[in-house]
Amino acid sequence: MNRAAGFTLLEALVATSILALLMTVLTGGMRFGLRAWETGERQVDRVEAAAAAQTLLRRAIEQAYPLVRRKGEPAVVLEGEPKRLRFVTALPDRAGVAGLADVTLRLTDDGALVMAWQALGERERPAAERTLLDGVAAGNFSYYGAAARLEPAEWRADWREAGFPPALVRLDIRFDDGRPWPD
Repeated sequence: MNRAAGFTLLEALVATSILALLMTVLTGGMRFGLRAWETGERQVDRVEAAAAAQTLLRRAIEQAYPLVRRKGEPAVVLEGEPKRLRFVTALPDRAGVAGLADVTLRLTDDGALVMAWQALGERERPAAERTLLDGVAAGNFSYYGAAARLEPAEWRADWREAGFPPALVRLDIRFDDGRPWPD
């Protein structure tokens, strides 16, 4: 008896079934790997956005410039509330402002940290605005310093009409997804 070379129908079906099972497992593994990669990229993007916002805020607030107004008008040094901070500073060139700008940072009710700025002396043009951070669950500004020159320094929720900037400005933020935000 001479058997023909090749596979029987049963062998071909078993081989095809094993191949289909392997393809299913590999496809599932690839999908899992792609989802993990995308999740990691989103997390890195969020952390990088927070780091860029921290750098911008730190630099802008450190360079806050006391603005002296005309005679009889108060100087705008730095005005702060728990959800809003306003000051004058020099912004990077890419902000499109030559010289000093009136900057307002605010925490919105819809979970964002927004920065608005306007070049000094250009009140007729609308202020530019950009969302620095989103996904903010809660947040507030606080200010460390003495409200008057001879008072002891302490953390305050507001900073107004002191005539000089606070020693420190703190932005406390808690994100929806648990990302860290240092003081």
